Amino acid sequence: MPDDAGEIILDHLVDTFEAARLLGTTPAMMRQLRCYGGGPCYIKLGRSVRYSIRDIEMHKAKNRVASTSEHWRAA
Repeated sequence: MPDDAGEIILDHLVDTFEAARLLGTTPAMMRQLRCYGGGPCYIKLGRSVRYSIRDIEMHKAKNRVASTSEHWRAA
C-alpha cells in the first residue's frame, strides 16, 4: 500500500485477497499454494494469514524468466 509519499511500504502486511491481486491470481490459488507449496512465504497470526509485500516482491523476482527454455532449465 502506498504511504503519503506514494512509496510502497515493503514490510506492510496484506491479506490473501490483496496478495492474490498483486500476483495476478485468485484467493483459491493462494490457498492451494499455501497447502502444496510454490507460493510466497506467509505469516500466520492466529487464524489469519498475511503476506509481506517484501515476500510477494521477492517471490515475483524469483519466478521471473526471460524465455520458456530458461524456465525449464531452472526446474
